[in-house]
Amino acid sequence: MRPVLEQCLKIDLAEPAIRRIFRHANHGELHWGLGDTEVASIAYVWTGGVLILRFNTGGAVHEQRVGIEKTTPNFGGARRWFRCPITNTRVRALILPPNATRWAGRRAHHACYASQNDHRSTRGAWGRLLNDIHRSDARARRSGVRRLRRLERTCGGRVSK
Repeated sequence: MRPVLEQCLKIDLAEPAIRRIFRHANHGELHWGLGDTEVASIAYVWTGGVLILRFNTGGAVHEQRVGIEKTTPNFGGARRWFRCPITNTRVRALILPPNATRWAGRRAHHACYASQNDHRSTRGAWGRLLNDIHRSDARARRSGVRRLRRLERTCGGRVSK
């Protein structure tokens, strides 16, 4: 099964805390937490064009080098990009799925959003049901409610919107 982005660790250049790395610090740590509990942390060293990441996965210490590229948008300023170590493409964010040992872009890890795992026929059936239920005649509404109950039974009680 494909990793879900909501379960992955993420280093996103759109976040102000990450962008601060390139302005102020040449080394430090990044922390991820859930409430007051720390979930993960990595050490980094910024050497100009390369970001060196040191992290633990499965009891082993890994070190990974990630290239940083700078472009100039038409409106001025500068924009930084990570160079994905697997696909060698520019990406805004790097992810580390559970049980993975390399940081890379979303496409390199074949990661998806949770909504992409919903079955297509379920989504279509849900739309048709909503149309039937919102119709003005009572017969179509009753038919829609019956189909909704049948769909909930076949999907194990889980119907996505």
